[in-house]
Amino acid sequence: MLRRAREHGRIDIDYAVSNWGAGATIEGQSKRYDFGGDRMGGYALLNTRAHWHLSSDWTLRAKVDNLFDQDYEQALGYNTPGRYVETSLTYRF
Repeated sequence: MLRRAREHGRIDIDYAVSNWGAGATIEGQSKRYDFGGDRMGGYALLNTRAHWHLSSDWTLRAKVDNLFDQDYEQALGYNTPGRYVETSLTYRF
């Protein structure tokens, strides 16, 4: 099938203690082919995340996707995002 790897996988690891937690996801795909039989290489990505319950109402979260800023393509000619960092502060009523 076009753009679909024969081998792919994902591993999630999470750890939580009282008011904080952290985790990581490793995901990867083997080579695949685009239209015209053009070969696209495989890739592996590491994503991380953490959260802290600052109080019973407030939670601080952070995540980093594509931690090592891996260059990869899911379709030839279309770049995918590089490293992405996000934080959030949530108040629960």
